[in-house]
Amino acid sequence: MDSNCHRHEHTDISSKDELVALIEYMVNHNASHAKELFELAEKLGKEDESEAFCFVKEAIWDFEAANRKLSLALEAIAGR
Repeated sequence: MDSNCHRHEHTDISSKDELVALIEYMVNHNASHAKELFELAEKLGKEDESEAFCFVKEAIWDFEAANRKLSLALEAIAGR
């Protein structure tokens, strides 16, 4: 399957453990996308696409900010 095309399956969450596992999955999933975006930004920078480069860098910061918040939520749920 193309790395840019993937399914997001939504399931009924019936336990705290499943909720924790889902958030952990999303943090890792988002980190993977942030890495892909970083590689894209590098290519844009090399091609002198400075405006697009800036937007992609901002998107990376957004992914990282979202992951920090999800990690805080995970800590609150899991009691870590």
